[in-house]
Amino acid sequence: MPVTTKFRTDLIGEEQNIRFAAFRSLWRLWAGRMKAGQLPARADFAIEEFLDWSRYIGMFEVDPETGKLRVKLACKAMIELNNKEITGAFLEDICHPEVLEDVLEPYRTAAVRRVATQQQIVISGEVTPADLELLVLPMSANGQDVDYYATALHYTGRPQTPFDRTPLQVGLVNPG
Repeated sequence: MPVTTKFRTDLIGEEQNIRFAAFRSLWRLWAGRMKAGQLPARADFAIEEFLDWSRYIGMFEVDPETGKLRVKLACKAMIELNNKEITGAFLEDICHPEVLEDVLEPYRTAAVRRVATQQQIVISGEVTPADLELLVLPMSANGQDVDYYATALHYTGRPQTPFDRTPLQVGLVNPG
């Protein structure tokens, strides 16, 4: 049976729409900082406010010159799945080219719609099945243009990830 990777991105307007219950309080924290329809800025949060989700939380900055997403803080789950520290790397360089557009979808949707998104990634086939949940919370220094994201990543099962199998077999990490 070939390996399949399926992606699903949803808009989050209410906390009960978040599939992984532990992320609901993170969404409430983010939503509580919105003012009159304006996105919160990264500066609106002290890093200590994210400690309850430290295993899951990641931070991405939009590079103003290229628009690429730079990992400012890699959570434990990101490091485990990539089998290395990825802080400072660009998401576009980490992801396998065949799934890059799918991986970027929740970030792009969050930026355009100015709402939180969640993405479910299901890996199945000739690998240990995995179910990944990603919550994407857009932020903006000016309230409008997204320049930062807080993310939360959780996965069930320990997938035989691209670090255990070839990247093309699983399809999440760039082989280069």
